[in-house]
Amino acid sequence: MSMRKALCAITAMFIGGLLYISSRSESLTMFRWFALMGLREEVNAFRVVSRPYLSLLPGWIRFSLPQALWYFSGLLSFDCIWGATPSNCWKYRAWLTMFSGLAVGMELGQYFRWVPGQFDIVDLTMLMVAWSAASIISSIDRRTVNEGFLAQGVRYAKTSGIFVVICLLGTTLDR
Repeated sequence: MSMRKALCAITAMFIGGLLYISSRSESLTMFRWFALMGLREEVNAFRVVSRPYLSLLPGWIRFSLPQALWYFSGLLSFDCIWGATPSNCWKYRAWLTMFSGLAVGMELGQYFRWVPGQFDIVDLTMLMVAWSAASIISSIDRRTVNEGFLAQGVRYAKTSGIFVVICLLGTTLDR
């Protein structure tokens, strides 16, 4: 397991969670869970502090990026757990297929009104960007297993830069 890949997955999950908590309606189930865990006051305080900054963010960051970051995190997590070694390749592909089917299926289910929520093509696009970024990182990681730390770091920096550029270009998709 690559520690950098695991850290990237955890960071993406954390940032996606913060964006989700700060910008979503309190009618969602997760806010009841926070209350049951005794975290209502902390969550509300975070929402109050983050509220002035939300208006500075484009809509795609507030509404589409959290889901894409969670999906990205999940893809990297599966790669950390199983990787694509010959002995685990079928497990890895099965989990990726189910996870991707669920992520894309939930969005498409909203289009057909089988799933509550509102279909958004930007959400679907961001899922594809997240899949591409996770695939690039996993591919680079597999190729650089025997390379030195510096070479891996340079490759990760380039990949991260590409992901940031893609996200910045996504601002043109703003709602």
